[in-house]
Amino acid sequence: MIRLTGGEFRGRSILTPTGSHALKVRPTQARLRQALFNSIQTVIGDARVLDLFGGSGALGFEALSRGASHVVFVEDARPVVKLIEKNAITLKVEDRSRVLSDSVATVWKRIKPMGPFDIVLADPPYAEGWEE
Repeated sequence: MIRLTGGEFRGRSILTPTGSHALKVRPTQARLRQALFNSIQTVIGDARVLDLFGGSGALGFEALSRGASHVVFVEDARPVVKLIEKNAITLKVEDRSRVLSDSVATVWKRIKPMGPFDIVLADPPYAEGWEE
């Protein structure tokens, strides 16, 4: 579990993947999330957010906590998708979020009609070379 760092859900915990999926998903550290959202605080209110490589959902839930109107998560591991959905239910933001179970490499046709997005967050699994 990790804790959200600011906004409406500050201090609330969300579930993170365990087992083999925990090796692939590395939740963004609290200090980095806090620094990121402090730097975009003037544009996060009512923003539509796209969270690529959803993982634990920490970035997207942090955005919702700080006032984003809607977040679309993209995650390809089905058990991790279920975890994001469970976290959305726990935080009572099912109506402000959507989870697409698909690879970032192939999801673009499904995402396009959902836009435009004000903010796109991407924290890829570095072991797969996405940073290049």
